[in-house]
Amino acid sequence: MRARKLMAMMTVIITLACGTAACGDDDDTSAAPHTSEDAGSDAGADTGTGCTEPDPTGCTDDDQCPGDQFCARGEDVCQPSSCICSEEGVWFCSEDCGGGECRDPEARCEEPNPAGCQDHEACASNELCVPDEAQCTPTECVCTEEGEWFCNRDCSGKVCKPADEACQGPNPEGCTQNSDCGAADLRCDIDDEVCIPTGCSCQGGEWVCDEECGGGVCERVLNGISCDLFENPQGCTPGSCSAGKECVIDPEVCISSYCVCTELGEWACVDDCAGGECRDI
Repeated sequence: MRARKLMAMMTVIITLACGTAACGDDDDTSAAPHTSEDAGSDAGADTGTGCTEPDPTGCTDDDQCPGDQFCARGEDVCQPSSCICSEEGVWFCSEDCGGGECRDPEARCEEPNPAGCQDHEACASNELCVPDEAQCTPTECVCTEEGEWFCNRDCSGKVCKPADEACQGPNPEGCTQNSDCGAADLRCDIDDEVCIPTGCSCQGGEWVCDEECGGGVCERVLNGISCDLFENPQGCTPGSCSAGKECVIDPEVCISSYCVCTELGEWACVDDCAGGECRDI
């Protein structure tokens, strides 16, 4: 008797899956037991007689999905189009993959949601949610039915960054030597009357600096680190001019006879007024 009932159930499943057309070997719709692990949707809420698990039948329309979910159907979805509950409490389903799967609206969009974070909880454990002035990050985006993100344009969204990179603004740490400035025409200007820390680190999204005030500020020097942006103010001395010129020393004008470029990029000259100017003979 039981065998006849099971055969009758299988006949119903085959009829539901195939309709009046015959099912070929390549499109097998024979019924197979279906457990809760197989179910991708509870679109069919009827648990049947004796079945305690949700009906694993796939959805066929958005109206069958809860809330704002939609019925996804495609190559990546394989849910049975029909199932029936046996007296033993086991779901027997067709194997035609004709059913869909209820998914959240965001699943329509393949790209990640471009909306920014709002607080640290939205980031990984080693990251912080901080503003990023270098880019415009929206605060909210919705996935359209066409599978595209539509975002507001407020640029108020934040981004998740590693905790050691999440500090806003430049590092307030001062330079201690010219090489810290990284350019030939910059020098480290240290002012003893201004307290600038010599060491700072980004901790928890905030700059934490030491209490030492030996740091300086990198400033562009007009005469350059190598004094090559200014002409050497050193005057000539007799016999030092090129051919066709002579050194003329004017007692009314004080010109140094010797100058040297210091490590600070400045010309330092002796105050002897013994230098002159090379003039045509």
